[in-house]
Amino acid sequence: MKKPYLILFEHIDNGEKGMFSVANVSKIPFNIKRLFWIFEGEDNRIAGEHAHRSSEQVLVALQGVIKISTENEKGEKEDFILDEKHKGLFIPSLCWNKIEFTNNAALLSFSSMEYDPTDYIRDYKEFKKH
Repeated sequence: MKKPYLILFEHIDNGEKGMFSVANVSKIPFNIKRLFWIFEGEDNRIAGEHAHRSSEQVLVALQGVIKISTENEKGEKEDFILDEKHKGLFIPSLCWNKIEFTNNAALLSFSSMEYDPTDYIRDYKEFKKH
């Protein structure tokens, strides 16, 4: 069973306002099949509140601060704070997550699978049966 964990990416910050680059994505533990982002996150906006049957993700806060609460299939709970652009959070399959945004936060997600609505477990009671 995999557990969620923080990833610190090597990065380049050349001092130019608005310019930031991750130099190496090899720390992402899967082949990236999909990218998506959530932006204009209102203060205390909640997202997530689901798990994936098979897909794994790495989440990065592009802007603002994002709190992510996780629970794995054994019931182990952890909270993570994404508050730096070079910090990511690996979320394995069968890991419930709840994402809380600060005002104007933006989240980038790297996913191991293309979008498949049947991969989502959106009911917490169903998740607990796994």
